[in-house]
Amino acid sequence: MLRVDDVPLHVPAVTTTLSGNEAVLVLPALGQIKVLNEVGARVWQLVDGLRSVSDIVSVICDEYEVQRESAAADTLSFLTELQGKGLLLLKAGD
Repeated sequence: MLRVDDVPLHVPAVTTTLSGNEAVLVLPALGQIKVLNEVGARVWQLVDGLRSVSDIVSVICDEYEVQRESAAADTLSFLTELQGKGLLLLKAGD
C-alpha cells in the first residue's frame, strides 16, 4: 500500500510529453497512452525519485491553495492509480 513517506519514481519505459497544462504519457510496451490534466501533470512532474509523497503534497498545497488533507487523499489516490497501471515504481522513504 502506498504511504506518504514512499518515494515514487517514473517507470523508465514511460515517455512523457507536455502539451500546455497537460501531460501525455506513452507506454510503448503496452501500446497505451494516458493524458493527465493540469494537476495530474504537475504531480507527475514532481515525481522525481527524490521527493516523498508528503513532499509532493506540500508543493500541491502551496501551488493550488488546497487543504492538506484533501490534497493528500487525492495525491495518494492518483499515485496509487498510476502505480496500478504500471507507470510508477516506489522505493521506501527514509
